[in-house]
Amino acid sequence: MRDIKPIQLMVTLLVFVVSCTGPAYLRTKTGKIKHLCNAPIFYAYDNTVDPSHMRAIEDGMDYWNVVLGTRMFLYGGTDISAKNSSRDLLIFSEVKDLKGHCGIAFIHSKGASGCTSSMNIVLDKDCMDPLRAETLVRHEVGHILGLANTDNPEHLMMINVLEHFKIGATEPIEADDSEIEAIKELYDGKN
Repeated sequence: MRDIKPIQLMVTLLVFVVSCTGPAYLRTKTGKIKHLCNAPIFYAYDNTVDPSHMRAIEDGMDYWNVVLGTRMFLYGGTDISAKNSSRDLLIFSEVKDLKGHCGIAFIHSKGASGCTSSMNIVLDKDCMDPLRAETLVRHEVGHILGLANTDNPEHLMMINVLEHFKIGATEPIEADDSEIEAIKELYDGKN
């Protein structure tokens, strides 16, 4: 039996909690993913997000819509929290120093049905140049969808995804087939 290090166990438990408390999705017969409550996740920005970073965030969200073959994430406009308090909601925020991290994803479940969730992605302003920002958003949304960090340097979910840019990446990093299949496995209706 392989020895499991404490940090591996902690990451495994965190991923289990995230994947069990997040919004419920189901893969349809066509292979597309749909929300079990028939409502998309709306996303918005709080007043800490630099307007020049919004395009990279939108591109990162659109990336997952294309990869998953659905409009899972929709921009909700301004003042979304008051208008859509009964909908799944993802709010982006920015801070100046995340103590060595460039982004952190949080899921806060609400309601007994599990259909309504509030989610936050907090991004470090120092990591938000246009090229890296879209990759960072893709990575953090991967966590919202239930993916864990990996140490594989070719994966979008690499623990320090921005290391790709130190070795010459010139385009936003994409999820590989195994990461996309992992998301589809999470939401195939068996969990």
